[in-house]
Amino acid sequence: MILIADSGSTSIEWSLVWRNGNCETFLSNGANPVFLSPGRIAERFRDALLPYLHSENGSVANESIIESEEVEEIYYYGAGVLPGEPTKMVMEAFREIFPRSAKIQVHSDMLAAARALFGNGRGLACILGTGSNCALYEAGEIVEKVNSGGFILGDEGGGAYMGKRLIADFVKGLLPSRIEKEFKREYPDIDYPRIVSQVYKGEMPSKYLAGFTYFIKQQEDDPYINGLIASSFDSFFERNLVRFLSRETSNGGTDQVGFVGSVAKVFESQLTLSAQRHGFKVRDIMDGISEGLIKYHLENHNGQ
Repeated sequence: MILIADSGSTSIEWSLVWRNGNCETFLSNGANPVFLSPGRIAERFRDALLPYLHSENGSVANESIIESEEVEEIYYYGAGVLPGEPTKMVMEAFREIFPRSAKIQVHSDMLAAARALFGNGRGLACILGTGSNCALYEAGEIVEKVNSGGFILGDEGGGAYMGKRLIADFVKGLLPSRIEKEFKREYPDIDYPRIVSQVYKGEMPSKYLAGFTYFIKQQEDDPYINGLIASSFDSFFERNLVRFLSRETSNGGTDQVGFVGSVAKVFESQLTLSAQRHGFKVRDIMDGISEGLIKYHLENHNGQ
């Protein structure tokens, strides 16, 4: 059996996968090792897994599965997974629950997206959600990664980037009159002091800014908003991906690109047009990655 975890700070999607392809999936609270102690991570894993595996609903028949060797491989992909201590914390948490598992691997959410999109193939894997990220991928591994920069220095094409541009124009009085009127109607309590407080003193400014993609989607047919969306995606390609087009380097080039993330899916048509403008071929735009990850690990597990 294979256990796969696709983890964010908010939630984890777990997949128990049998050799015959049968699968059980369930959700639990997220576990970002940047913000949680080793004890809290282990507690969250235990809370998620033990009740499920010992449930009476018949989904898993063997109640002693955690002490057995039935879980042969564990693959954890998550936000906040960095080399060193964060990776070690996650590994140790799993060892407490699955002391006999033969293989435990901990990887970044970027590698999860890439494997789900391209399997054992090659291409440019991209995450477009609150932020943005991308990497050149081949045969199961990241070949080269572009630094995201976060919502202040980068994250082009992500929700926070779009929201930041919209709010910046609102603050400067540069929104077209119709859009400004609709914006104030949608957010009647918004004003300059509130914006400054949220962006510079709030706990999650990127999430706050990304929240305005709801309004952007509502108004996407407006010429100003449509231009904001298009130019945001254009910036993503120009500042992150164009470097990979047919270049003469040891890593080679590619025009194959795939996307995961809420912003990529919500603005799929505009994203596809921007890709075409910059010479890329869109392989896929996924809303979720669990199905792709399951397929990747089943293919590689069965081939061993």
